Amino acid sequence: MVVLILHMAFGYDSINDFYKVVAIFFYICDNGVVESQVKVHTLGTNSWRMVQGDFPVPMGSSLKFVSGTLKWISCNDDYNEVVSFDLANESYRKFLQPNYEGFVDRGNVILGVLKDCLCILTPSYALSYVWLMKEYGNEVSWTKLFSVPDVNDLFFF
Repeated sequence: MVVLILHMAFGYDSINDFYKVVAIFFYICDNGVVESQVKVHTLGTNSWRMVQGDFPVPMGSSLKFVSGTLKWISCNDDYNEVVSFDLANESYRKFLQPNYEGFVDRGNVILGVLKDCLCILTPSYALSYVWLMKEYGNEVSWTKLFSVPDVNDLFFF
């Protein structure tokens, strides 16, 4: 096996009052299958714990901490899912990105945190949009907040 991707993130587990570091490893096996491994380190201890499960591969550096969870865009399923890893119970769930009402390169979106809520920026050369998930985990609560004008207007050539 060869390590393909390593992602690390840091967050606060408010239920158990601990800070935790999460390391997500992805391996390419000899047969070409990609496998994942997640380890958690609770600050103040001297060891890492293995978390059981087959975790979706994060896209780029998309890990964000919000509402006691680490979030990332999954490279699986055409980048359509957001993965949420709960630091308290050390498990994950998936939910869909917004219905963007038109073409958006889902492999190019940027996760962020705004007002303690998950948000997504959909970069484009025409209009970019910022979407906010107003209610944690509720896919229906995605709301388009505002648009950003064409990035080409920034250049003065």
